[in-house]
Amino acid sequence: MVAHFLLPFMVIGMMLIHLNLLHLRGRTGQSFTLRGVGKVGFFPYYWAKDLLNVSLYFVFLSLSVAFPFALGEVELFEESDSMTSPVHIVPE
Repeated sequence: MVAHFLLPFMVIGMMLIHLNLLHLRGRTGQSFTLRGVGKVGFFPYYWAKDLLNVSLYFVFLSLSVAFPFALGEVELFEESDSMTSPVHIVPE
């Protein structure tokens, strides 16, 4: 039970360490370039990409909070009647 509580914080901590290392050292390609000649800078490219991903996440999160039943089944909103069974349940 404790793992369900601690694991997200551990993942966030590892993600922050990873982003800090990317920010300090930059990203190298498959060729493992020397002396930073072929490195891609963290700021203009990865900040924009991460900002786009986070903004899309918050848009979907806000839509799911604003319209919680948009993707729900219609049958979930019908009033239950204990005297009748649903139409799709039939005896064999």
